[in-house]
Amino acid sequence: MKILKIIGIILGCLVAIVIVLGLIAPKGFKIERSVVIPNISKEVVFKNISTWSDFLKWNPWS
Repeated sequence: MKILKIIGIILGCLVAIVIVLGLIAPKGFKIERSVVIPNISKEVVFKNISTWSDFLKWNPWS
């Protein structure tokens, strides 16, 4: 019974910490990336981004 009481107290403290941090943390955030595409035709751009095999070439998150 003593072990269950200790585990309950620890879990209660963790839940309380998460709640308090959730109340004081910033409510929003913004992640932004940009890329400059030179003046080329729409067809060339579409050809490069339309296939999954070329995804890693242009993916800004990789």
